[in-house]
Amino acid sequence: MKDPKIGILSIFIFLFLIFGNISAQYIWPIDGKVFLNSNFAECRPNHFHAGLDLQAKEGTPLKAIETGYIWHISVSPFGYGKSLFLKLDDGRIFVYAHLKKFSERVEKIIELKQRKSFSYRVSLYYKEDYLTVEKGDLIGYVGKTGTQGAHLHFEMRDASNRPINSLTHGFKVTDSNPPLIKGIAIIPLDDSSFVSGVPFPVIIKPYLNGNHYTFSDTITVSGRIGLEVRGEDYQDTHPFRLNICKAELYLNGNLVFSSHYERFSYAHTREVELEFDYDLYNRGVGRFHRLFIYGNNHLSFYEKRNGILHIETIKKINEIKIVCYDTNKNRSVLIFFLRRGEYSESLASNSPYNLGSNLSFYRNLVRVAISNTGEIKIVKMTNLFPVRQGFEKCGSFSVNYFRLLPRDEAVCSLVVEHSRGKETLTCDYNTILRKSGGIIKSSDREFMVIIEENILYEDIFARVRKIKESLPEGLRLLKGAYLVEPVGTVFKQGVKIAFPYHENYSKKIGIYKKKKTSWLYLEGGYDVSRNAFVAKSNHLGIFALLEDNIPPEISDFQTVKKGNLITKISFKAKDTGTGFRIADINIAIDGVPYIPFYDLYRDEVSFMLFKKRIEEGGHTAKIKIKDRAGNKSSLTVSF
Repeated sequence: MKDPKIGILSIFIFLFLIFGNISAQYIWPIDGKVFLNSNFAECRPNHFHAGLDLQAKEGTPLKAIETGYIWHISVSPFGYGKSLFLKLDDGRIFVYAHLKKFSERVEKIIELKQRKSFSYRVSLYYKEDYLTVEKGDLIGYVGKTGTQGAHLHFEMRDASNRPINSLTHGFKVTDSNPPLIKGIAIIPLDDSSFVSGVPFPVIIKPYLNGNHYTFSDTITVSGRIGLEVRGEDYQDTHPFRLNICKAELYLNGNLVFSSHYERFSYAHTREVELEFDYDLYNRGVGRFHRLFIYGNNHLSFYEKRNGILHIETIKKINEIKIVCYDTNKNRSVLIFFLRRGEYSESLASNSPYNLGSNLSFYRNLVRVAISNTGEIKIVKMTNLFPVRQGFEKCGSFSVNYFRLLPRDEAVCSLVVEHSRGKETLTCDYNTILRKSGGIIKSSDREFMVIIEENILYEDIFARVRKIKESLPEGLRLLKGAYLVEPVGTVFKQGVKIAFPYHENYSKKIGIYKKKKTSWLYLEGGYDVSRNAFVAKSNHLGIFALLEDNIPPEISDFQTVKKGNLITKISFKAKDTGTGFRIADINIAIDGVPYIPFYDLYRDEVSFMLFKKRIEEGGHTAKIKIKDRAGNKSSLTVSF
C-alpha cells in the first residue's frame, strides 16, 4: 500500500507545476536573444512606458506567447499603430504594438473592415471562441507603425487591464550589470531648508569606490530635505538606457523609503511627473526618481513612504544609503553623509537653478547674483523678504536669497548700491494658490493662463514676459510670444491658454506652443463668451497667437513595381509651417477614390491598394490635402 503522505505530496507538486508557475511557461514573442530598447515604467511625456520595447528588425515574425485568443485589434496611424491584444486563459492580456502586418487570417478581417468603412482606422473586439491561438502560433510581424523606428512594444496587463512589469512575471533577459547611479538631487522642501547653504536643489555626482558609490564631502543640510536618485540600467552588450526596477533609501541603517516599479494603473499614469522630478527632467538634467512622496500621488510603487528627512530631529552626522536594483536583482549601493548645520555655499555651483548673474527662481524664492563689486548695500526692496542677512561672496558673484511675498499680481524690485553705483532688479509675478487657482496675466493684458482650483500640487509664483521668437515664413505673429514660468510646474490636468482677440477671427488663427525648433498648434478655438482664443496645454512654456497661411506640401510622388505591376503608390505630405498633422487627405486613381494611410513620422501618404493589380502606364492620380487651418494643396500626376 502506498504511503498517503507521498500521494498528498505528489498532488501538491502537480498543482504547483500547473498553477503556481504559470508565468514561467511563457515564451518570448520573438526568436533568439532578446535585447530591450526600453523597459517598464520609464518616464515619458505625461505617462509611464507601460511595457518593453524589444529590438527587432522590421518583418520579424511574432509568436503567441501562450494559448489564448485575440481579444482586440487596433489599426491607427498614431499611438500603438497596428496592434493586437492577446488574452490568455489566466486572464492576463498581452499587447503587441507597432506591427507591420498581422497574420494572414487577421489581415483579411482588417481589410474587410477598412473597405467597408472606407477608413484606415480599425478597432475590433472579439469573444474568446472566435480568434483562438495556440502557443507559438504566428500572429504578426514587427513593424514601425505609429512610431519612429522598427521594434516591438510588448506589454503585459493583469485581468483588470493594468500594466505589469513582465520582467518580474516570468520573462527574463540576460543582464549581469548592476545599475549605474549617475546623480543624487538633494531637494530643500520649503523656503526654510538649505543644502550646503543654498535653498535651491543641489545635484551631486557620486563615484565608484570599490564595491559601492560614494561622495567625498559630508554635505551640510538643514530643514526638510528630500532625496532623488538618477539610476540607469544597461543590458550586457546593449547600449540602450533602461529604468531601474527598485530603489531603497536607508537613514542610519533603517529603511525609510522603498519604491518597486512592478505595476500601475492607466488612471494614474499622468502622475509620472510626481514620481520623476519633472522640473529637472524638463531642464535636461536627467530622470531623477523621487525617494519621497510628492503630491500625495496614487501610484502603487511604494512599499515604504517615509522618505522626507527632518534634519533637526536626527543626528548631527547621518549615513545615507541608497540601493538601486534591476529586474535580475543586480544592485548598486551609494553611501554618503549628511551633516546637520548652517551655511557653507560649497555646493552652490551644483544647483541647476543658479543661473549666473541677475535673478534665478525656485518656488517662492529668488536668488539675486551681482558681479563682484565690493560691498553691496540694499537700498530698497518691494515684495521681497531676505532669507539671510547680507550678500555673500560665491565665486565671481555676490549672492543673496529672498522670499517672494504672496500677491495676486505684483512686481518685486530690489535696489542695491555698490561701487559702480545703484542697480535695480525687477520682475513681475503672479501668486496662484493650489486650492483656489487663479490667472497668470501678462503686464500688457494681451495674454493669460487660467488655472482652475485644485489642479496644482503646490502654490506657484509665476512669471510671464514677452520675448522675441523667429517664425517660419508664412506664419504671421498676431500676439506674443510669451514665456510663462516656472516651465516645470506639474498640473493634475491641462491649463487654459487665452489670447483676448476682438477683431474678426478665422480658422487660420490659433494658439501655438514652442517645441524646441518648431511650433505646435494647440487644439482649441475662439470662445465668444471670453472674446478670446482659448486652448489647453499640459505645461507652461512659450506661447503665441499665430495666423497660418502656409499651404501643406506635396512632393516625391513614387510608385514601386514588381515586374510590370505596381505594388505601392505614395507621396510626401507635410505642413511645413508647424509640423502639424495633415487634417484631410483625398486621393483617387482614374477617378476612383482610395483609402489613404498617413505615416506622420515619415510624412508619407500611401494609397491602400489591397493587392489590387495595377499595371504601369495610362493612369492619373489626383491628390488633395488640407491642413487644420484650411490651407489646401493639390497635385495631379500621370503614371
